[in-house]
Amino acid sequence: MAEIRSAKAVDDLSDQFEKYKEKLTQYDEERENKYLKIMDQVDKQKVNFIEILGFFAAILAFIMTSVNIAIKGYSFLQTAALLIILSGSLTLAFVLFRYLIDYQAESKPLLTLKSIFIVLFSIAIIAVGILLGACENELSNIL
Repeated sequence: MAEIRSAKAVDDLSDQFEKYKEKLTQYDEERENKYLKIMDQVDKQKVNFIEILGFFAAILAFIMTSVNIAIKGYSFLQTAALLIILSGSLTLAFVLFRYLIDYQAESKPLLTLKSIFIVLFSIAIIAVGILLGACENELSNIL
């Protein structure tokens, strides 16, 4: 009789052990899922910080280059053409920089209508600046 009770007690302990083992496995999976979510959020924040840093670096580069161009003593049309080319180049560089960072981490379509428009607009700005600089003599006679 005592053997039956001890065998039953061992079975009960074994069942409790299995239940606790399943709960621990479930808690471990939940903890791992939460950890992966947090790491994903941290990675997204890193991308955001790098984008902000790149944006302010572009603004700083634009200001410094604008001042340098103004000091050189170019004519108004030359200065305008150089600044237009610079702004188009910085816009294009910022868009491409964003794609380098953002689209490595996530599987998004590389070319969206918005991105195609921005790239084409930047190229058009650069082309206008080049044409403005190339046609400086003709435009200075008109103005």
